[in-house]
Amino acid sequence: MDQVQPGADPDRASNYRVYDCLLGGTDNLPVDRVLSARVLGAAPEAPRMVLANRAFLRRAVRFLAAEAGIGRFLDIGSGLSARGNVHEVALEAGCQARVLYVDNDPDVVARSRALLAGRGRAAVIQADLRHPRELLGRPEVQGLLAPGEPVALTLFGVLHLIDDAGLGSIVAALRAALPPGSYLAISHLRNISASHPVDAAQIETGLRALGDLLGIVSGRDQEEILGYFGDFELLDPGLVPLPEWRPSPHSPRRQYAGHHAWVGGIARKR
Repeated sequence: MDQVQPGADPDRASNYRVYDCLLGGTDNLPVDRVLSARVLGAAPEAPRMVLANRAFLRRAVRFLAAEAGIGRFLDIGSGLSARGNVHEVALEAGCQARVLYVDNDPDVVARSRALLAGRGRAAVIQADLRHPRELLGRPEVQGLLAPGEPVALTLFGVLHLIDDAGLGSIVAALRAALPPGSYLAISHLRNISASHPVDAAQIETGLRALGDLLGIVSGRDQEEILGYFGDFELLDPGLVPLPEWRPSPHSPRRQYAGHHAWVGGIARKR
């Protein structure tokens, strides 16, 4: 890309563009590629972890669109709305879904709007997950929720970026706004327990490095992450390492360093 959106600082790396680097994308700047190289030096498994998260996104959205019959998606903390994101995966699954992306980074929003131009059923707004009342009050969000049809709320790799003691209440407010029959999909970095001694030291070191470089909050315990689903019905196979969530029979699960560190799941509101 090497072109800066108006208002963006070309001398300051952006998390979403570094993530794009790790995914092998081109929507990034030299400063992002420098930081990406530092991330790789500190946590060589990082590209495989973010690729596993993107693969989980694809499987989750495919399930929600093709099997659960969901036609409305609210993707909060979306990052760049390109290359295999929610609207594209839903379309591949044969669903003309309405997708609303939400991100708090004005550079992300500006770039995404340019990429989504002409896609009438996909839009992006700037709002902050940490302020759910304001987010839910946005007319675009109200328009998505108002018909009362089931909605898929997706929180892919965003909750571990928020260091807030009230995060549980924030997610609860979002759950409460969803109509019955809606779904909640979450992927989140998890603390590594002593039950995985081979991976633990390496992954904990990598996560600390990612936290220092990208501002990622340390992973949370399994039970805390489960709590974000509230009383929603957790679907099989539960909250599991990303490659273990309904892996495609056509692409055998690949082991990667950090296999136990990033988990995901989907739950349904009764």
